Amino acid sequence: IATSEHILDNVSRNIGDKLTRADVLKIVYNTLVASPKSSQNANSKYLEQLDCYLYEDAVIIATSEQNNSVASGYVLTSQGSFKISNNFDMDYVGRKGDLIIKSGDFAAFMPSVQTVEKHVVYSKLNDTLITYHNGNMTNFSVDSNVTAYQDTNKTTYNSVKNGISTGDTIYLMKDATGSVDYLTVATDNLKGPYTVTSSNWYTKFTSDASGLTVMSNGIKGDYTDVKTNDIVYYLADIDTVFAYSRKITGVYEKASPNKDMPTSVTVSGVTYTLESAAAFDKLSSNGNFKFGDTVTLLIGKDGQIADVMSASGSQTDIAGVLLNTGSKEFTNPDGEAYTSLYATLVCADGSTLEVVTNSNYKSYINRVMNVNFNNGVAKLTARRGGSTVSGKVDSQNMTIGSADIDENVSILDIANYGDENEQVVYISTYMQRLDGIDLDSDVVVYCKKNSEGKVVELILDNATGDAYSYGTITDVTKNEPKNNANSMAVTTYKYSCDIAGKQYSCSVNYGSQFKSGNAVGILLSGSSVVKMKSLQKVGSSVSAVNEGSITAGGTEYKLSDKVAVYKVSQGSTRSLTVLPLSELKNNISQYNVTACYDKLESRGGRIRVLVAIPR
Repeated sequence: IATSEHILDNVSRNIGDKLTRADVLKIVYNTLVASPKSSQNANSKYLEQLDCYLYEDAVIIATSEQNNSVASGYVLTSQGSFKISNNFDMDYVGRKGDLIIKSGDFAAFMPSVQTVEKHVVYSKLNDTLITYHNGNMTNFSVDSNVTAYQDTNKTTYNSVKNGISTGDTIYLMKDATGSVDYLTVATDNLKGPYTVTSSNWYTKFTSDASGLTVMSNGIKGDYTDVKTNDIVYYLADIDTVFAYSRKITGVYEKASPNKDMPTSVTVSGVTYTLESAAAFDKLSSNGNFKFGDTVTLLIGKDGQIADVMSASGSQTDIAGVLLNTGSKEFTNPDGEAYTSLYATLVCADGSTLEVVTNSNYKSYINRVMNVNFNNGVAKLTARRGGSTVSGKVDSQNMTIGSADIDENVSILDIANYGDENEQVVYISTYMQRLDGIDLDSDVVVYCKKNSEGKVVELILDNATGDAYSYGTITDVTKNEPKNNANSMAVTTYKYSCDIAGKQYSCSVNYGSQFKSGNAVGILLSGSSVVKMKSLQKVGSSVSAVNEGSITAGGTEYKLSDKVAVYKVSQGSTRSLTVLPLSELKNNISQYNVTACYDKLESRGGRIRVLVAIPR
């Protein structure tokens, strides 16, 4: 009878054989789902008489341990959320099987035969997920059409992958053949953001920091790399802390949709989303910050505001190059407009800093200025001397001369430094780009060291030349003044330039030093030409184009990563065509190639322009 009623399904035992616990579980389960003899409904099950209900092929998605949005003491499944006991088996998470609910609570679960792969999301790069699996980092890859469960939704991996972020857990379920059956996504495993307030910050997560993995601004280090006012997150699954030190100082101008319930704020013209309750409390109507205050935003992993501090209490050694100054209109907490002096600076990390000032500092434009705050109002003072560095740059050993450089160093390279009449143009650069350069002390216009004596910020005076754009002059027009004895006008020249296929023009009094066909560097502010300079030619024709370099006259020269390559056709009219570098690399014998550079490699120069004339 037991066999005919399917009570012994999946139990391979005969009379007299011993039963395992698994056999007993299967027999009990088969009994509960069998149809009772007294029932008139062939589809009814015995367990229903016990106030139980069976969900077949249900998926166990997450408990509160995997997802903060799941209430404590409950499990989220593809059939809904149910209360669980303290002995709930966490190995069920991610599994598919038959779920029994009694009086609305979780009662039992019979998982299907599956292989479970647990992947903890470490980072996300475009469409690629980097996950932590079995102690190793791996590129997570699965077909876009694989079934996915997130919350109580059944969908596809393609639909959920864009919402997956660091700290999420993916349970990849495979059938007996090893094929992917489905996956589940458990979110919100990453704890934080937390603001670091002391040197023993790690005790929030662990009593022993020696085994803690710390990723500080994307660089692997240890707990000592985390500083006061950094923002940290903790991922318990891999015992890893992610720390971020980005800070933005500016004027608090606006809250959206309103100051009572802000979801974003505008600081010095830029809008930032609020990430945490701490940021909400301080920037809302109940907080201490008012419109017009100078504040420092502590930025978290997604570029959102994790916390906020008064500018005077957040940083003690702020410096940057003054971009502009003047007066502008702000709004006070009562909604009334008022005018105040302000200044905008660019700091070593490339971020801009706008502050309310006590004076107009126009005469200091394009110089490094120290910033100090008093009641939210900034006072700027010209930077004079201080610690500096000079010598050869060694990016592998992270040194410049005898000075040690911090792995997280911020480096800004300024063109037109120190000239208040010129537009400031700047780029962020890196130790790898500076490698091998001999830096003179006068090129290093600002240097900041940390408490360990390592350089953490540098501002350089055109050390690389990379702030310029490079190309060739295509046309020169001379504009002569009219014959007028009383006229003070001078002859000017209009230059048309091609920069890697884009056209620019400028009218300046450069005399006749530039001619059509000359290779040049131009300094651009938007689409406007600020300055133009000539390039020098390598004495010998190029004989080979290599990866990142060219060979001419038996000497190898490094190429700019943005080298401009032109094919020049000589005929009744001179025509110019932009070529891909690979064309020269593969067909160098078909061209006479001239290479042009801005300055010596030892001073940061590169080959900027290649001019190829068909043989």
